[in-house]
Amino acid sequence: MGCPLGNRTRKTTSRKGVVIEFGANIEDEDIRPHHFSYQGHLDILFLGVEWQRKGGSIAVEATRWLNENGIGATLHIVGIKTLDEKIAALPYIDNTGFLNKNNPDEYRKLEEIISRCHLLLLPTVAECAGIAFAEASVHGLPTFTHCTGGIPNYIENGYNGHMLPLGSTGTEFGRKIKESLLSGELERMSSNAVELYRSKLNWHAWGLKIKQIIESLGVENPNK
Repeated sequence: MGCPLGNRTRKTTSRKGVVIEFGANIEDEDIRPHHFSYQGHLDILFLGVEWQRKGGSIAVEATRWLNENGIGATLHIVGIKTLDEKIAALPYIDNTGFLNKNNPDEYRKLEEIISRCHLLLLPTVAECAGIAFAEASVHGLPTFTHCTGGIPNYIENGYNGHMLPLGSTGTEFGRKIKESLLSGELERMSSNAVELYRSKLNWHAWGLKIKQIIESLGVENPNK
């Protein structure tokens, strides 16, 4: 089945199952009002702990292409415990390493990095459901990724990001990012990402859906 293109609706129920999107693992008090601001340099976030599966090399190639094609950009890599030294030494790479959210200082550092980025670039090649997509949306970061697995439940093409066909190259991702930036679409998708978080990519919405499902099955609430 192909990925939905520009489609604001996606069937998430069947006779046997229901899809409920995860929320962002961010404390409510840490959510800051977001204002998209591009001042001539693009800050790109790569957030993941598995370099190969999350498409790290594709993200590096996309950032290289952007820099070689008129868009100054930095790829902020967060989550990789041991990054190849040659990649870490590239002038457009900012490698933070793995950050533990249970450590207050590291959690704050993660929040600071995410809040100063313009987009999430996570060209993962296999994914069931990524909380990173919800965390990007809460910060107003449009997501650029592959169309695979459960990603279409988190990303709506042209609304809060773009899903490219599985197997797309770094050059193709770079071109799409540049096109979105220069057309003004990236800024529009930033606002949309926040709205999508508020409507469904949060744990409150998740809880309400679970409650509705339980009630539809006629299960008695033990707390009554």
